[in-house]
Formats: sequence, structure tokens, C-alpha cells
Amino acid sequence: MKILVNFATRSRPEKFLACLKNINELAASPPDILVKADTDDETMVGIEDKIPYDNVRIAWGESNNKIHAINRDITGDWDVLVNFSDDQVFVRKGWDLIIKTAFNEHGLDKIIHWPDQCPYRERLISMSIIGRELYDFFGYVYNNE
Repeated sequence: MKILVNFATRSRPEKFLACLKNINELAASPPDILVKADTDDETMVGIEDKIPYDNVRIAWGESNNKIHAINRDITGDWDVLVNFSDDQVFVRKGWDLIIKTAFNEHGLDKIIHWPDQCPYRERLISMSIIGRELYDFFGYVYNNE
């Protein structure tokens, strides 16, 4: 099972690089990471030279808003999409194995949720984790309407 981390970022290159480190260091095996960067974001100029990982691909483009950035350019061979941003972090080593196990048990036509660390947001999906079948059914991560 192949995981794609769909990572939209803007105007926070230091946090972006720290998140790449977090994703890779806490994964059991490096996932594919698709970064959404905006062509008009001057803070990201030259960022490719600062990325020490081979599993990162940047999709440069123009985004109308955050939802548009998240939804655009999702391509490639993947089974599970983990929607990520530069204000999130993984807290468990092997986070990717936990996700793969859940989708193996429940199928790729699901969105799987684990509560984040804010107790009053227990039911809020702050990190969308979507199986390929469900993504293909809807055709997006977030509804833009």
C-alpha cells in the first residue's frame, strides 16, 4: 500500500522544512510527498536546494485559495492520501504503518480519522486521510463549493 502525503504550504519555509523532517523521520519508510507551492510565494524561491530528501516532488502553480491548492495536481500512483500542512506534525514513529493497517482492515473507500491532541476537537477531522477509492469517487480532498 502506497501513501501520498499531500502537503500544501505557503510563506513558512522554515516550518515547511521542519515538517518534511518530521514526516520522514517518523515514517517506517519514506512516503511520496507532493508539495503544493504557489508561484507567487517569494519565500519558497530556491527551496528545492534545501530539501535533503528524494521522496519530495513540488507542484508549482497558482492557487485561488487553500482549498484550491490542496485539491490541485494530485497525480501519481498511490492508495492512501494524507492531507498535511505546515502546522501539523506526526507524533508516533511508524505513523504510516498505523494508517496502512487501518486501510487494510477497512478498505480504500473510506476516510479514516484519529482525534488530534485538542480534546474539544475530538470529532473534527483536522488531517484528512483518504483511501483512493473514496478520493476517486469525489474527485477532490475538500469540496470547493
